[in-house]
Amino acid sequence: MNKTANIADINNYYSNDYYNANLGNWKLLDINTLRLKPQITMNKGFFSSIVYIHQCLPYLEEHYFNKNINLNILYYSHNYGNYPNFQVIGDIIQLNYIPSINKKNKQFEELTCFGSLVRKICGRQQRDEDTKQYQSFKNNFKLSNKYLFKYFKFHTQIYEKVNKFTNIFNSKKVLGLHYRGTDKNKVNWVTHISAQEFITIIDNHLKKNNYNIIFVSTDDFDFVNKINLKYKDKYTILFYDKEKNNDNKNAIQINRLKIIQNKIKEIKKCNNDINKLVVLENELKIETQINRNLFETAVVNSFILSKCTLVLKTHSQLSAYAKIFNPELEIYRVNACQEGYWPDSHIPLYNYQNIDDTEVKKLLEKKLKNEFSKEKKYAYRNI
Repeated sequence: MNKTANIADINNYYSNDYYNANLGNWKLLDINTLRLKPQITMNKGFFSSIVYIHQCLPYLEEHYFNKNINLNILYYSHNYGNYPNFQVIGDIIQLNYIPSINKKNKQFEELTCFGSLVRKICGRQQRDEDTKQYQSFKNNFKLSNKYLFKYFKFHTQIYEKVNKFTNIFNSKKVLGLHYRGTDKNKVNWVTHISAQEFITIIDNHLKKNNYNIIFVSTDDFDFVNKINLKYKDKYTILFYDKEKNNDNKNAIQINRLKIIQNKIKEIKKCNNDINKLVVLENELKIETQINRNLFETAVVNSFILSKCTLVLKTHSQLSAYAKIFNPELEIYRVNACQEGYWPDSHIPLYNYQNIDDTEVKKLLEKKLKNEFSKEKKYAYRNI
């Protein structure tokens, strides 16, 4: 069994001696080729990526794991993967079992690409498809939690950091806020919501509910400042990561991907200059370590949200996974999604029907319209 890095690099082993299932290597390129092709790997946010695998787990259990084929699940990403081969699974998130040895030297074609497999099982989750043909966890967050933690686990340092941060939550009422202020206010399938509009909704909620702490999770540095300025005199304001996306033009992982892409372009151009190659590879390794820190921060934020008393959120899979981490969490979306992307589309919408403030009621009514049809959403077959 060959390893492509030193043990200090914390990488998964890659070997065809296992039954492999791939996310981010749909061309089945060898690792040395794939690592220099960021256009091939899965470079969405972590939670938008792991959901491909997560939704397939019941199918994989029935067709493989229950037949004593413990799959070697591989997930490659130039956003979050470890140096040098950009494999994600094996460090912050790990397999919760030992993969089976592939004694028959056989691979399964349907496991070449999780993207294709999830579309086969769960559809594209878009408004123009017949949802009755596909299956979904829907709002069964307990079942989705069971499957996730049956097959995956997170590094112990994640839990240590979350527990240390949330010690202050004991015996306190905590309002969790998640505002996605960059890319999700550009796409045409989400109802856009500004930071000020979200704060108007938050303000109304705080007038009718008592909290001691406000925890803020966001990719928008300005949003943190606005919340702190408005509420610091009455509440303890907490946020886990201080380094926000100051330009607010792209999601953080998109900006990081560009840096990795540019470094790989330099590596490709250095030809046989070994000294230059060594320098560039070391620089690439440093950049991947920065990516790892951002990856860890995203996961920690989601776990912290899961420990809040109540969460108000804009559209994002990061905060939606807080409901999977804690199925008992009270959590609400404040802007609509026109597609049926699981799990976020099954986070309940904030109930504005009984709000007395006419301005806030009209605002919520506007932000929550054009939601993916509830009838279609629940027409998916149960997993």
